[in-house]
Amino acid sequence: MLIPVVNENEEIIDYKEIDKIQKDDIYMVSSLWVMNEFGEHLLAQRASGKSHNPNKRTMPVNGTVEQGENYEENILHEVQEEI
Repeated sequence: MLIPVVNENEEIIDYKEIDKIQKDDIYMVSSLWVMNEFGEHLLAQRASGKSHNPNKRTMPVNGTVEQGENYEENILHEVQEEI
């Protein structure tokens, strides 16, 4: 899977395999908060093997935008996959 690497203006400057992304690379992610009628947020715990923020709590739906996707396409795909 190729990930667009972008600059501060979200202009694509490169494509990298997900496992080749470096700490200083900027790439696009989509996230979705899930909230009930009481204003309580659903949280998920990240896996211990994740390279970024392992074991931390986060939004229940997150995804890395892949080549050829935009934010909306990515989050809709991730919602179907995660929920």
